[in-house]
Amino acid sequence: MEKEFDHGEVLQRLKRLSFLSALAFLLSCAERLYPNYLAFLRHHGWGNADAIRESLDLGWTVLEGGNVDGDRIDDVRSRCQDAEPDTEHFDSVYVSPALDAASVAGILLDFIRAKDVNSVAEAASLCRDTVDMYIQELESMDANAPDLEARILAHPLMQRELARQRGDIERLSEYVETLDVESLKSDWRSPSTSNIGLPTTG
Repeated sequence: MEKEFDHGEVLQRLKRLSFLSALAFLLSCAERLYPNYLAFLRHHGWGNADAIRESLDLGWTVLEGGNVDGDRIDDVRSRCQDAEPDTEHFDSVYVSPALDAASVAGILLDFIRAKDVNSVAEAASLCRDTVDMYIQELESMDANAPDLEARILAHPLMQRELARQRGDIERLSEYVETLDVESLKSDWRSPSTSNIGLPTTG
């Protein structure tokens, strides 16, 4: 069984990665959140999935060694921020996951700019938070129950998310000099389901 998410421990492990490896981990997080935004858009008819997708694609471009214009990064970053749903205006199980997806898309662009690994750890934490909130909604859990955190941790969705993050970091730690970008892109880009099991299409 995976242990509870430890932000400090994740941060320390991420600090041992190269910039490109940390970017790859961030892309894995962002790709698994993206279908959640699509589900929100289908349900509410509001949003800008193109901005989120463009952010992820820019990340892959950088990972592949391409150059991305700073003005373009700023433009997409602004559009991702505008695409964040206001939780006061929407009421469904899809709202918080969509907000996290848009936030991580913005964090991705910030990391390309500033190369601050703290933002990568923040994205990992948001992935975990997405699953946490969704499980509580899905299982109609009592927020005041004394065993709440234990039940959330034991849930298959949370165990899968924590195992995925750990496995991704372990895989990226094996790359010493160069990344196998094509392999990572094949495995991680455009997954069929999100980190909470929502389909990319539907």
